[in-house]
Amino acid sequence: MLFEPIFRNQGVCQCRKIGKGWKTARSKRSIRAFSGSLTAEELKSLRRILELGAGEEILQEQFTEGFCNRVFKVTCQKKTVVVKRYSGISKLRCSFSSCVQTHENLGKLGISPALIAAEQDLIVTEFINGRVLQTADMTNTSIRRDLAHITSDLHALDMGHGNPSTITLHKLNATTRSAPLIWLWLDEMLAQIQKSDFQTRLPEGISLQDLSQAVKHAESCLQHINLHICFCHGDLKPSNIIMRNEKKTCKLNLIDVDLAGPNYRGFDTMKLFRTSSTLFYDEHLIHFLQEYQKETAIASRTSLEDLYLEALICEALSWLEACLFFALLVCTTDADVKQNTVLLKERWLCYTQTKWRLNYIPRILQV
Repeated sequence: MLFEPIFRNQGVCQCRKIGKGWKTARSKRSIRAFSGSLTAEELKSLRRILELGAGEEILQEQFTEGFCNRVFKVTCQKKTVVVKRYSGISKLRCSFSSCVQTHENLGKLGISPALIAAEQDLIVTEFINGRVLQTADMTNTSIRRDLAHITSDLHALDMGHGNPSTITLHKLNATTRSAPLIWLWLDEMLAQIQKSDFQTRLPEGISLQDLSQAVKHAESCLQHINLHICFCHGDLKPSNIIMRNEKKTCKLNLIDVDLAGPNYRGFDTMKLFRTSSTLFYDEHLIHFLQEYQKETAIASRTSLEDLYLEALICEALSWLEACLFFALLVCTTDADVKQNTVLLKERWLCYTQTKWRLNYIPRILQV
């Protein structure tokens, strides 16, 4: 039988205020001490967005020092919000205006925190009373069931245009709007690395040619199979999910939805369980996919075995995407070059250990 666990090696947007008022709440999101803060110009924009006077105090704490963006908890006038500052690296894969549109639409649908306002690379959203999931949470049956529910809701969204609840797609026109975004991301990152004067920073055995050949190989392996494409998160990992401390029908919300758009379904489902090889168990992914299948109308069209196999294929693809991302950081930024090089090597090793799936699993799915 096929369904046996496979061995694992391991643009500027005008200022907008959304809705009738501010949704305020407290959050227990993991806060770490960082020296970073919003710049004077960013604080000026934030005062305008929040309609604050020049003398009104703004308290800020930095949530995370991400690879792309900075995220802050901001409190003023008894209002607590989340402020994200977008970087140039982020906008290589999605424009700021499309990020704003995605946040607004997913917030209205209750899938992500509500959008409050946006201006000049700053996005302000509601502050959720809850906690960010950890890798170990993926072993919790109840959490996996709730996650299957919200993931199926996301994947069921229309990818077209015109409907008020429809999401505006990133960098896609009417003729290509159902193309998986992963290929656009890979091509764009390769192009930026090629333009860089610092390709010599890439470690031995991971040259631009190696990366380019890996992308071409992945494309050739997947071009003849019909992997399901739907509206995906794009970076669906435990740390991008918040569990609310409120008694609601759905206890989870998705955050960091900047890369949301059409993509391979397996790209989302596998990333949830890809984070740690030491905590990963095939049965947890399988249980999630069983619950996911129950939540959708795919049961009669897609077998559980196929859902599992497409997730395994997309693990290799997700590691390749991570390789390109850290290679881009190594070649285009001066900060943390040593650390990013180590992360690039780790992701490349994961890719080389899983790329066999690109060769062999498509043959199984074609049978």
